[in-house]
Amino acid sequence: MLSHILLSFYRSAQKQPLYTVLNMLGLGVGIAVFITLMLVVDYERGFDRWIPDASHIDRLDTTWTLPGLTPNELAFSNLGVLDQLKSDLPQVDAGTRMLDQRVVVSAGPVSERQLLNYVDANFLDVIRLPMLAGIRAHALDSASSAVVTEATAMKYFGTVDAVGRNITVGQGASKRLYTVSAVTKNLPPASSLDISMLLPLPPATEAHFSRDWGETSGTTWLRFRNQTDADSVSAGLRAFVDRHAGRTSFGLRAGRASDVYALSLVPLPDLHFHDVSVTGGASGTDRRLVYGLGVLAALALFMAVVNYVNLATARASLRAREVGLRKVVGATRLMLVVQFLVEAIVLVSIAALIGLALVELAVPVVNAIGGWSIRIAYGSLLPLLGMVVLAVGLGAGIYPAVVLSGHPPATSLAGSKSSSGGRVGAALRSNLVLLQFVAAITISICTLVIGAQAEFVRLADRGFDRQGLILVLSLSAGSGAERQAAILDRFRQIPGVVMATESDRVPNDLNQNDTTVERPGLLGQQPSLGQETVAADYFATYGIQVLAGRTFDPSHRSDDIAMAPAGELKLGTVINERALSALGYASPQAAVGQHFRVGRPNGRGMDLTIIGVVQNVRFASPRAPVQPSFYLENTRSLENAPAVVRFRGVSRDDVVQRLKAALREVAPDEPFRAQLVEDRLSSFYRPDEQRARLFAIGAALAISIACLGLFGLATFSAARRTQEIGIRKVPGASTRDVLLLLIGQFIRPVLLACLLAAPLSWVAMRSWLSAYDQRIALSPGYFLAAMVGALVISVVTVSGQSWSVARSEPARALRYE
Repeated sequence: MLSHILLSFYRSAQKQPLYTVLNMLGLGVGIAVFITLMLVVDYERGFDRWIPDASHIDRLDTTWTLPGLTPNELAFSNLGVLDQLKSDLPQVDAGTRMLDQRVVVSAGPVSERQLLNYVDANFLDVIRLPMLAGIRAHALDSASSAVVTEATAMKYFGTVDAVGRNITVGQGASKRLYTVSAVTKNLPPASSLDISMLLPLPPATEAHFSRDWGETSGTTWLRFRNQTDADSVSAGLRAFVDRHAGRTSFGLRAGRASDVYALSLVPLPDLHFHDVSVTGGASGTDRRLVYGLGVLAALALFMAVVNYVNLATARASLRAREVGLRKVVGATRLMLVVQFLVEAIVLVSIAALIGLALVELAVPVVNAIGGWSIRIAYGSLLPLLGMVVLAVGLGAGIYPAVVLSGHPPATSLAGSKSSSGGRVGAALRSNLVLLQFVAAITISICTLVIGAQAEFVRLADRGFDRQGLILVLSLSAGSGAERQAAILDRFRQIPGVVMATESDRVPNDLNQNDTTVERPGLLGQQPSLGQETVAADYFATYGIQVLAGRTFDPSHRSDDIAMAPAGELKLGTVINERALSALGYASPQAAVGQHFRVGRPNGRGMDLTIIGVVQNVRFASPRAPVQPSFYLENTRSLENAPAVVRFRGVSRDDVVQRLKAALREVAPDEPFRAQLVEDRLSSFYRPDEQRARLFAIGAALAISIACLGLFGLATFSAARRTQEIGIRKVPGASTRDVLLLLIGQFIRPVLLACLLAAPLSWVAMRSWLSAYDQRIALSPGYFLAAMVGALVISVVTVSGQSWSVARSEPARALRYE
């Protein structure tokens, strides 16, 4: 029986090659889009799940809710919290800590400043990184042990056989020798962890960062036996903070510590999606965009299935005589249903092979577009593909099979113009076309908005001139004020360097020092402001606009902390525009000359006079609002502060080489590391740009699939209405009249789809844009562009066949069979 079914399928394909090709091509592209985008979704969802028991490991986050500031969640916590947590809450099975620092690492001729991870001795027991060499349980037992990754071992030793080799960390008096005790495999690309070298956390460092609850510089990882224990600990964190922190830890006179300082748990597998809204949004991926790609994948497959159903039911009458003859010779309806379902599965199987070939071609392109490392794992893909073939074949073939097998034999044998599903079939086809274009237009609108937002973020004003700015990230802690000053002075002498400065905060920097201030006469709770300490020429180097007053001036001794006498500090300060409302000033001019105080009770305070107001500067993600801030000047070099250099009239490569040579003159032991500010900011917009490109490709393919179906229906309908057109033309209908009639038939569902797609896409994009503090307006232009584009493409798709039929001679049309 199977051979007869396959033979029947072959003959049908030969008789109607256009429809067969359209079906195979549409289904093949739909399956390819579905598989490719689902590979992307699976890759994004698979972050950190390669770690054993990842679902039982949580990160302890800290959220500050200070007066006048929006809640700010940090991926860090105080390093002293872990021991208290384990003592108070026995549900914590194990815990470990990590402190990241960028220091100079040397081995033989290789010397480089890189990020190191200081961790507890049990770190590899809690987060079980894949080992290449060494004993996991004892890798960090010694205070002089070091665990490196394969890549780190290759960089410093030229081989992964690094166990027992020595490596030096630090400079000058802080230099220390470590011995490699273990080598881990390189972390997979789908990893939220940034690990190159693990060193034991020194007790002195731990004590330094643990003594103050407000010091949130480390990462705490907790392991639980089950989710119930994790939920129990999560529910008890607020009471835990109130028991141990106390109001005085944060300078509160009233209320509870947990009102301003909250701890929360984030499961390790959720970090990739969660961190897009944490610490300024410099890492992670927007969950909605990833799941949006999944929806796009499903819609592309749905459109391909719709095409098959539409074309198969429309062509039902062309196989009416075949059905009638089979019934006459004894075929039952069940046999015919089985025949047509098997034909559908065979066609989908061929389309799946086409789709798989397209996936092989698409994956390298998709990886290049999105920066992914997606691989095709046939062991898991082929079973999935088999299920897709079976589901699509049965789902797409069942209705056409029922329609085809339902033709009465007498009617079928009497002529070939039998029903193609009747009014029900026509209504079904019209509604399916409508759904196709609703989905396609909605996807197109969302794609335009996502792309426009990514472009807006890339070009948006951040409050400073970011072109021609380069960061020199080479100045190390403890290098000495004199040497740091000498380095800056040498940089300023380089041809092409306009000016140079330094500050304790730079673009795309997680460092944020917030403090509560007191302003006389301000009613209500006193606000909190961000505090930034800067060197001379800071505002001029960054090109920050002054709105009122002045910036720091060497002729005013009270502007500079370094020049202030001992005791209480009376200094000039500059505030940003956002601080005006927090401090209760109506305008920049009204704020100049006013005073406020900074300092904790019983601590050294600062009486500050506002000397100027500058525009808001956005160093963090466009998702996060700009914090109200004040600036202090310290002409004594700031410890471990990157240099900021503005250059003009020379290429980037030239100025980098000159900076490198200048640093070698003054500080030959400092490894050179520099980065353009523009490159540093790219992490805020590049992920959205990459996903917008993928959305655009997916949207174009989705519309193409919809148009394939529309073209097939137009071809079929035009052929079936040839005699009708002849009859219309005999009494005087013009070619224009007929053309408008045929095109109008297919454009009506597209017009209705435009009306339905607009509110759907508006709701979706309004919700997505709400996550951005700096965002575009949801302009009608995006909606009109997508709708007009869909209409134009639809008209072009059906006009060719419609024009051919509309111009046919009436006599020939009336003889058409």
